[in-house]
Amino acid sequence: MIFAQKGLFRQFQQAWRCTSCPIIFTDEVSFVSALSGPQSVVDFNSSSTGPISGNEFTAQGFIFDSPLASPLGQLEIAPPSFFASSNYLNIDRRPFAPGDDGNEDDLEITIVGNWQAVGFRIIDGDNLSGESVTVFDQSGGVIHMTTSGPTSFFGIITDVPIGRVFVDEAAFDSDDVGYDNFRLGNAVNDADGDAAGCPLACVPPPSYMVSWWSGDSNANDIQDGNDGMLQGDTTFAAGKVDQAFSFDGSGDFVSVPDSTDWDFGSNDFSIDLWVKFDQIKDSMFIHQQSGSAVGGWEFDFQQSNGILVFARDPFNAAIIRPWSPQQSTWYHLAVTRTGFEYRIR
Repeated sequence: MIFAQKGLFRQFQQAWRCTSCPIIFTDEVSFVSALSGPQSVVDFNSSSTGPISGNEFTAQGFIFDSPLASPLGQLEIAPPSFFASSNYLNIDRRPFAPGDDGNEDDLEITIVGNWQAVGFRIIDGDNLSGESVTVFDQSGGVIHMTTSGPTSFFGIITDVPIGRVFVDEAAFDSDDVGYDNFRLGNAVNDADGDAAGCPLACVPPPSYMVSWWSGDSNANDIQDGNDGMLQGDTTFAAGKVDQAFSFDGSGDFVSVPDSTDWDFGSNDFSIDLWVKFDQIKDSMFIHQQSGSAVGGWEFDFQQSNGILVFARDPFNAAIIRPWSPQQSTWYHLAVTRTGFEYRIR
């Protein structure tokens, strides 16, 4: 495996490092108690039922959207029923309706204004086994990704303004999803500038992690011993936490001998990293090949097209996602595969 660089970015760091935020809540009472100062709430109780465009609540800080075209992606304010005591936000077929509509009830939430906390209820009849929630900052970087599915409530407090929230509901999960009680707020900042209550501690790496190159003064794999070698003028600089690899864009990279550790086969996997640009250019983050043969998978940024690209091999279509990074800003990037589905986050 090779960490390569064909453009210019200053710092590169494997993820799963120490962090002070975010704080994730699955209990609405605890989330509300952790907020301080002005808040904005959308609960739909005073809204008329029926179809909406999703822009009706911009003044309250929310724009709602569905990635599906109407009618499958039609947003509506639905009336109370046996599972909800008040109006709620619905997409196409309502929760607990007979049968599944066979389409994902994904919800895109754009946050208007500078808010560092957002929370909302999720109504799902199969105990939310299919939902994942990804929270982005205002530059498009991933703040947090919950892949196992929240409970009936999801809340997050961060130390940066939130730009967007995406709820991904797996298709064919036997029912449909509704949303309610959206809330925006902030937490009181403590002496070190973090949102109050954010623990100054390390996030433990997952037990199934294969390799981890932290970039702390060397190219060692601190998880499984697949140590790398600095190539070109690669050096180190201040990272998101501790140090990170620093590349000048002229032949710098870190090489790692090929290993069966990343012969993923049909298994699920994730590849993630932190990156910060000094100059926005085409950049190869990770490239894998076996021996001298080309054609392994690669993860890169194409500045001219404004996209992140993950290519599995020369024989399959690449996975892409629009991305517009800013200079001198840390971004957490990830590629995941679950079953036959690939995603760039």
